[in-house]
Amino acid sequence: MPQQSRSWLGYVAAFVLGAALCGAGFWFARPPRIGAASAASGQVVQSAALVRQSVVNVESLTMRSISGRMRPVAKQTASGIAINGAGHVMTNCHAVDGASLIRVTAPDGTQYAAHIVGADADRDLALLMAPGLRVPAAAIGDSDAIQVGQSVIAVGNPFGIGITVTLGIVSATDRRNLPLEQGRRLPRVIQTDAAMNHGSSGGALATMDGKIIGLCTAILADGPEGGPLGVGFAIPMNDLAGLASEWIRHPPKVRAPEEAPPFLGFSYSPVPPAVAAQLGAPPGRCLIVLRVWPMTPADTAKMHRGDIIVGAEGKPVLSAEHLRRAIASKEAGETLALTLMRGGGGEETVRVRMPGP
Repeated sequence: MPQQSRSWLGYVAAFVLGAALCGAGFWFARPPRIGAASAASGQVVQSAALVRQSVVNVESLTMRSISGRMRPVAKQTASGIAINGAGHVMTNCHAVDGASLIRVTAPDGTQYAAHIVGADADRDLALLMAPGLRVPAAAIGDSDAIQVGQSVIAVGNPFGIGITVTLGIVSATDRRNLPLEQGRRLPRVIQTDAAMNHGSSGGALATMDGKIIGLCTAILADGPEGGPLGVGFAIPMNDLAGLASEWIRHPPKVRAPEEAPPFLGFSYSPVPPAVAAQLGAPPGRCLIVLRVWPMTPADTAKMHRGDIIVGAEGKPVLSAEHLRRAIASKEAGETLALTLMRGGGGEETVRVRMPGP
């Protein structure tokens, strides 16, 4: 009996020792795997931080003259890449083609009016100028040096929800003649599985060291209204950077949007004398704002539905025609000072910038 007890105790001791050694081996083996994962994750974090500071949101509004008045007909949301500290932004041509108004939003949320410097539909490239925009210039990499399987990130503004970072690999480096809408084809693109969606157009495809090697431009989707299939395309930066630099040195003539009376983005109507009296506004000498369209100069100036316009350029507004003349007297880029009455009863002056460079 005692001998059997010692034998049984020996088995238990051996089992415990073996389990301890296995556990020690498990824990000794774990740190390298965690360390490797942390290093890879750290690269993504560092790259994303570098690229995000140079990627902006791009919104465009297309307007047409309907019955002699400008009306919005289409709005698009896209992305862009700041390529210098002077306000130049690279984006896709299809994102701003025919736009009447363009607005760029910096990473800190500050918004700037922008205009097209140059555009090339065949290469799907547009260069914008946003005066006053001061964000760090993107670091441009060598798109010819990338390899299939290399990790990349895509940074853009999908669905207009804000700057978003996705991770993937380079699936192919030299896809040719990619078919686009309206029968156009892109000569050469990089293929990636880094997630892109509507609104990612004009965003950045970048390497793990924060160098931008592609301009995100297209995705494969399941039908016209279907979702993405995990196949995205970016135009190599080596094919675009030289053209953008040439446009900065020698800006080409860009076809202007449809000529029409200046559109400030608000509609108005005379205020009946009885209503004016209730509002405490001058009878027969004020206008009420009926609507303010988003992304327009009036929206930027913080005008709102229900504002009472009592003055323009320091003079009383005697009629709608008086306001129209005040608007027509301004050149592109100048500001129109409007005196408003609001809920509090006091007067406030806002400055509405006329559309144009």
